[in-house]
Amino acid sequence: MLERPSLAQCALLCIAPMMGSCASSVPSRVVAPQPIFRLETVRQETARTTKPVDESPKRAQRAWEFETRAFAVPSASAGSIDSRVSRFGASLTWNLRVTERTTAAVKLETERSSYKFDGLQAALPGFDLRRVDGLDVHRASVNFMHIRSKETSYFVGAGAAVAQEPGAAFEDSSVFNFQVGMRHAWNDSLSTSIGVAASTRIEEDLFALPFLGLDWTATDSWSFQFGVPATGVKFRASDSVSVALRARFEFRDFRLEDSGAMPGGILRDEGIGVELGLDWRPSPAISLGVNAGYLMNRELRFDDASGATLLEVHPDSSPFAGLSLKYQI
Repeated sequence: MLERPSLAQCALLCIAPMMGSCASSVPSRVVAPQPIFRLETVRQETARTTKPVDESPKRAQRAWEFETRAFAVPSASAGSIDSRVSRFGASLTWNLRVTERTTAAVKLETERSSYKFDGLQAALPGFDLRRVDGLDVHRASVNFMHIRSKETSYFVGAGAAVAQEPGAAFEDSSVFNFQVGMRHAWNDSLSTSIGVAASTRIEEDLFALPFLGLDWTATDSWSFQFGVPATGVKFRASDSVSVALRARFEFRDFRLEDSGAMPGGILRDEGIGVELGLDWRPSPAISLGVNAGYLMNRELRFDDASGATLLEVHPDSSPFAGLSLKYQI
């Protein structure tokens, strides 16, 4: 049975039409943290242009992209419970041309999270979860895009991730996702996407989500992205500086260690991040980003090893800040 969307998901669906980060024209440097499951496809410029496909033989084109990012929520209160979160992550992407009409992106990601709690022990008697360090997410994905014509392209992708505290069983911490869809460029500035994405979750039913998205480049300076999990507007001040206002829904599930304070339990964290980001490109190969905003409609949930909920809290809206560095070869 498919899982029903949560309140946070429903809230974001009211912000914009449903869409994954596929077809995104508003790059997300460090939007709240990166989720375990993302509706993401290869975002190649060839999929957005209305120019005819070059039929002449070409040598395979390859490009590497490395990104590192940091994120922190200084404090978030839910009654007598206070939480603080910090994350650090990195990713490596290999973009390549498979055939004259097909491109692929192979991506490896890793991220480490740290949670600190005050007042949680009283709400969860018998579980000493004042601090949870070393929550790791390791993810691998591959996405393909096939250009059928100058207007239409298709995309398909799949990925796998493990999200766990050291000492948790690997096989009990794994999730898998899949997405497929179509993109149509109506002209040089407007394109739409439609498709479906699905993901497993730790000790929960399969989650599936159809998406419909829109990318619009209004002028040389202004562009808009409408969809799920990300919606935003971007202003390009110059060739090297851009400013973006973004909203994004994200969720994470972590399997806790078998012999820890909550043996084999699950920590779930989801919410909506609204942020203002500044991106600076000092050279064609390097991009620096800084962003700040608020986490809203957030839910922290503590489940036992079988997925039964032990405690659910809803922290107040809280500020966050992030940094990123991207290097392309």
